[in-house]
Amino acid sequence: MHRSANAKDARRRETAELGPVRTLRGETPRLVPMVAALAEHAGTLKELLDGAVADAHADAETAHAETQAARRATLAETRADEARDEARTARGGHDEKVAAARRAAAEADQARKETGRAEQARLTAEDNTATAERREQHAREAYADAKAAHDEVTGRLTDAEQQNAVLREALQGRGHDTP
Repeated sequence: MHRSANAKDARRRETAELGPVRTLRGETPRLVPMVAALAEHAGTLKELLDGAVADAHADAETAHAETQAARRATLAETRADEARDEARTARGGHDEKVAAARRAAAEADQARKETGRAEQARLTAEDNTATAERREQHAREAYADAKAAHDEVTGRLTDAEQQNAVLREALQGRGHDTP
């Protein structure tokens, strides 16, 4: 067989294989799964973003509680300073004042320890607050991105539905014209 005849046969087979895909009836069924997949992905994106926003909100509430604890620790530090001052004053007196001063000093030391823990809690709370704010900002940005993607998918879905309707009308029009 001649090479050009082989090439013609190959083109004819390829055209026969691709024929149904190139018709309106062949294209319409391919659009329906694509439109359904786009709608499903848009819903999944929204669920993921709602979860991220809820997590960021919970982190912010935790950071707020830790900030309140740090404020209480600062108050304890002020009280410790006052107790140290009272201890210094008490040392100038007699035995009762010396005993009271020792108690006040012990309380001041305890308050100092609590102040250290409170300062650490305050720093942790500030870090957590900053982290929560960053997470919340990221969640907002992700939500905005997902909303934009959702809007784009919705637009594409609408366009696909319109194209599908046009294709159906074209197919129906062809069906009435042919005997």
